[in-house]
Amino acid sequence: MGQCLAIWHYSHKELRRFKIARILREAFEQNGVLSQADVAEMLGVSTGTVSKDIIEYQIENQVVSSSINEYYISNEL
Repeated sequence: MGQCLAIWHYSHKELRRFKIARILREAFEQNGVLSQADVAEMLGVSTGTVSKDIIEYQIENQVVSSSINEYYISNEL
Protein backbone atom coordinates (compact mmCIF):
# COMPACT_ATOMS: atom_id res chain seq x y z
CA MET A 1 0.00 0.00 0.00
CA GLY A 2 2.82 2.42 0.83
CA GLN A 3 4.27 1.98 -2.63
CA CYS A 4 0.94 2.93 -4.20
CA LEU A 5 0.86 6.14 -2.18
CA ALA A 6 4.38 7.00 -3.30
CA ILE A 7 3.39 7.24 -6.97
CA TRP A 8 1.21 10.26 -6.22
CA HIS A 9 4.41 12.23 -5.67
CA TYR A 10 5.34 11.88 -9.35
CA SER A 11 3.90 13.59 -12.40
CA HIS A 12 2.38 11.61 -15.25
CA LYS A 13 5.50 12.35 -17.29
CA GLU A 14 7.84 11.10 -14.54
CA LEU A 15 5.85 7.88 -14.21
CA ARG A 16 6.05 7.38 -17.98
CA ARG A 17 9.84 7.83 -17.80
CA PHE A 18 10.03 5.20 -15.05
CA LYS A 19 8.00 2.87 -17.27
CA ILE A 20 10.30 3.53 -20.24
CA ALA A 21 13.34 2.76 -18.08
CA ARG A 22 11.76 -0.45 -16.80
CA ILE A 23 10.81 -1.62 -20.30
CA LEU A 24 14.31 -0.90 -21.60
CA ARG A 25 15.98 -2.53 -18.59
CA GLU A 26 13.94 -5.69 -19.06
CA ALA A 27 14.71 -5.76 -22.78
CA PHE A 28 18.42 -5.28 -22.08
CA GLU A 29 18.45 -8.03 -19.46
CA GLN A 30 16.94 -10.36 -22.07
CA ASN A 31 19.44 -9.23 -24.73
CA GLY A 32 16.58 -7.61 -26.61
CA VAL A 33 16.40 -4.44 -28.63
CA LEU A 34 13.35 -2.20 -28.79
CA SER A 35 12.63 0.68 -31.11
CA GLN A 36 11.00 3.86 -29.90
CA ALA A 37 7.91 2.73 -31.81
CA ASP A 38 7.88 -0.54 -29.81
CA VAL A 39 8.04 1.35 -26.52
CA ALA A 40 5.41 3.85 -27.67
CA GLU A 41 3.01 1.05 -28.58
CA MET A 42 3.51 -0.62 -25.20
CA LEU A 43 2.70 2.61 -23.39
CA GLY A 44 -0.06 3.78 -25.69
CA VAL A 45 1.70 7.03 -26.56
CA SER A 46 3.20 8.42 -29.73
CA THR A 47 6.73 7.73 -30.89
CA GLY A 48 7.31 11.46 -30.62
CA THR A 49 6.42 11.39 -26.91
CA VAL A 50 8.91 8.57 -26.25
CA SER A 51 11.57 10.34 -28.28
CA LYS A 52 10.99 13.60 -26.42
CA ASP A 53 11.16 11.85 -23.03
CA ILE A 54 14.44 10.18 -23.99
CA ILE A 55 15.99 13.42 -25.26
CA GLU A 56 14.93 15.32 -22.12
CA TYR A 57 16.30 12.55 -19.92
CA GLN A 58 19.60 12.57 -21.79
CA ILE A 59 19.92 16.34 -21.40
CA GLU A 60 18.98 16.33 -17.71
CA ASN A 61 21.40 13.50 -16.93
CA GLN A 62 24.14 14.44 -19.42
CA VAL A 63 23.78 11.10 -21.19
CA VAL A 64 24.98 10.60 -24.74
CA SER A 65 23.83 7.42 -26.41
CA SER A 66 23.61 5.88 -29.82
CA SER A 67 20.78 3.46 -29.09
CA ILE A 68 17.56 3.53 -27.14
CA ASN A 69 18.70 0.75 -24.80
CA GLU A 70 21.62 2.92 -23.68
CA TYR A 71 19.00 5.34 -22.37
CA TYR A 72 18.43 2.98 -19.48
CA ILE A 73 21.95 1.56 -19.23
CA SER A 74 23.73 4.88 -19.06
CA ASN A 75 21.92 6.19 -16.02
CA GLU A 76 19.11 4.21 -14.42
CA LEU A 77 16.14 6.23 -13.22
